[in-house]
Amino acid sequence: MEFHWTAAQQGKLHAAFFWGYVTTQLVGGILSDLYNHKIVFVFGMLSTCVFTAATPPITRRFGWIGLIVCRILVGMVQGVYYNSLYSIVAYWIPHRQRATFGTLIYTGGQLGYAMSIFFTAHLLLAYFEWTGIFYLYAILGVFFTLIFIFTTYSFPSDVPKMSEEEQEIFEEYYSEHIEIRKVNLIPIKEIIMNRHVWAIFFAFFGQDWGLFTLVTSLPTYIRTVLRVDLKNNGMLNGVPFLTAFIIALLVGVVADIVEKKQLISLTWNRKIVCITSTTVHSLCYLGIAYAECELTLAVMSFIFGITALGLFYCSVKVNIFDLSPNFAGTVGSIGQMGGCCAGVAAPYIVGLLTPNSFRSEWKTVFWITFAIVFSGGILFFILASAEEQPFNNVLRNDEENYSDTELQSYVPQNSDSFNNL
Repeated sequence: MEFHWTAAQQGKLHAAFFWGYVTTQLVGGILSDLYNHKIVFVFGMLSTCVFTAATPPITRRFGWIGLIVCRILVGMVQGVYYNSLYSIVAYWIPHRQRATFGTLIYTGGQLGYAMSIFFTAHLLLAYFEWTGIFYLYAILGVFFTLIFIFTTYSFPSDVPKMSEEEQEIFEEYYSEHIEIRKVNLIPIKEIIMNRHVWAIFFAFFGQDWGLFTLVTSLPTYIRTVLRVDLKNNGMLNGVPFLTAFIIALLVGVVADIVEKKQLISLTWNRKIVCITSTTVHSLCYLGIAYAECELTLAVMSFIFGITALGLFYCSVKVNIFDLSPNFAGTVGSIGQMGGCCAGVAAPYIVGLLTPNSFRSEWKTVFWITFAIVFSGGILFFILASAEEQPFNNVLRNDEENYSDTELQSYVPQNSDSFNNL
C-alpha cells in the first residue's frame, strides 16, 4: 500500500468531508431559495469535479494533510449543491407525488453509491491504480453535469412547450403557494424556532449517524474482523444500497396512494414509515454486534439495515416539502446540518473506540449506533408534522415590515400566462 495511516487518522479522513459539508449547508439552502437553484447546483457539481481530480496529486505531494484539505473542499461545495435539490424538487413535484418522485430523486444517489462501490473495488484491483478512480469519477461528474445543464429548466415557466395537462397540474397543485422568485428575505428565525423542523434535524442526525457508520467504518470491520476480501467487500457494500433503492421506491408509491385515498393523515403517513425505518435499521446494529463469527448473520443484518434506511427518503426527506415548499432549500439545509454533525462525529468516534479493531471494541460502537439511530426516530415520531407551516406563506419585501404579509401565487393567477410559456 502506498499510504499507511492509523485508525485515528482514518477516522479524521472519513470525517473531513463533513467538516467542510457542515459549513455551507445553510448558505447553500438560502442561496437556492433566493436565487436560481439550477446555477447553484451546477456550480457545486463542477467544483466537486475539480477538487476530486486534484485529490491524487495533492495527496501524493502533501500526504495525509493534503487529502484532508481536498475532502474538506469537496464537502464545502457539495454542501452548496446538495441543498439546491430541495428547492428544485419543491418546484417540480406536486405534493401528492412527493413520496414517489422525491424518493426517486434522492435514492438515485444511493443507486450511484452502490454502483460506484461495486465498480471501484473491481477497477481498483484489476485495471487502475487508486489515482485513476478519482480522475474517472471527475470526468463522469462533468459528463452528467453537462447533461443536466442542457436537459433541465429552473422553473416550470421556463419550459418552452408545456402541454395543457401539465399546465393544469401546476395550477391545481401550486395555486395557493407563494411565488418563490419574489422572495428576497428568508424567514430564518421562524424556521429555526419551528419544532417540526427540529424533528427533521433529529431524524437526519440519527439516520445519518447509522449511515455513515456503515459507509465509512463497516468496510474496515468487514475486512479486519469478518475477514472478507476487498473485492467481495465491494459487492457486499453495493448490493444493500440497490435493495434500498428498490424498496424505497415501492414504499414511496404506496405512501402516495395512501395519501391520495386519504386513508390516514399525511402526518401519520410520514411518522409510520419513518419509525418503521428507524426500528429495523437500529436493530440491525445489534444483529451485527452479536453475530460473532457468523458471517451470514452479520451480512444479513447489514443488508436489512441499509434496506430499511431507504424508507427514510419517502418519509423524512419528503417531509421537508410538506412543511415549506417555498423554503425547502433552507429547511432541508437544517436537516442536512443534523446529518453533517453525525457525519463529523461518527467516523471520529469509531476511530477512537476501535484502535485495535477488536470485536469487543466494535460491539461498543454498534450499541452506541443503535441508541442514536433509534432515538432520532422516536424524536421525529413525537415532534413531526406534515402540515404546511405558517412561515411558508410569508413574503417579505425590502420596503415592507414583517407584519405586511403579502401572499402571492406560486403559479400566476392568470392561467393565460401559461399559454405564453
